[in-house]
Amino acid sequence: MRENRLKKDITIDIADLREKDVIRNLYTLYLHDLSQFTDDNDIDENGVFIWDSEELYWEKNSLYPLIVKYKDKVIGFLLFSEPPYVKEGCDYCIQEFFILRKYREKGLGREVINILFKKYKGRYSLLVLENNKKALKFWRNIYKQNNLKYEEDIMNLDENVCYYHTFKIE
Repeated sequence: MRENRLKKDITIDIADLREKDVIRNLYTLYLHDLSQFTDDNDIDENGVFIWDSEELYWEKNSLYPLIVKYKDKVIGFLLFSEPPYVKEGCDYCIQEFFILRKYREKGLGREVINILFKKYKGRYSLLVLENNKKALKFWRNIYKQNNLKYEEDIMNLDENVCYYHTFKIE
């Protein structure tokens, strides 16, 4: 019963230009969270985390900043891509996924991903930093709860060890 209520209260929509600052501000919080897992994620001389590829998400087709709301409150974002911004053989890539700490471990992230999977069927890919144990556990639980077979490879990205996952949503 709780899951049905959660689904009803969660929305995921492509952010429009009026929400650009919201996505940017959330992204800086996301980078702050990631900074504990990687040495190459630091603030600039003004004390701000910089998002180098931000403009691409507003300029390019096939790159989507998705805004996540719970009970009409913004609680996070998803950066989502389609070809040509995915590895060959994949239809979609979850580039980044962030839920504000206050809303974590309540089943909201799982529901966001389940909603995404209902909207977008196909072959997915995503990367998880090896040091981000909670994120790795989250994704492995998603696969288990949805009876998904996934492939996991280890790769280096900017001197960070990452797990590269691919799976199919039918």
